[in-house]
Amino acid sequence: MLVVIFSFVIACSYSKTNEKERLLEVVNEYWNAVVKADWDTAYEYEYPLLKKLVSRETYVFRRGNPMAHIVGYEIGDVFFKKPDEAIVNLKLRVKLVVPGNSKPAEIILSVKDRWYKIKNKWYHVPRKVPKGGRG
Repeated sequence: MLVVIFSFVIACSYSKTNEKERLLEVVNEYWNAVVKADWDTAYEYEYPLLKKLVSRETYVFRRGNPMAHIVGYEIGDVFFKKPDEAIVNLKLRVKLVVPGNSKPAEIILSVKDRWYKIKNKWYHVPRKVPKGGRG
């Protein structure tokens, strides 16, 4: 009986570690695309509801903000709220173009990044799902 319980505990621990590694891989792919301003790739990782509300063309247009550009990121702690829902703490390095200033300002933002797993695939969940149609 003790062997069965021990095996179950090890299997659960391995599964959670494996899932965290899978999530971190996807998080890195998403944020690398954002840093490169590869909005087509980033769009593929977005939550399906966002894709129903916002066309790829509108997403690319809205994300291409020349006033602010994410130039780097650092992944912090990962918290699983449920097996299919996670929060990833990030520090984003953002360059801001300040009107009247020739040199962009750089700031660090701390962000709680939400991710949901649907049909065994992780998706980035925006802080706000845009209202309106496909744009």
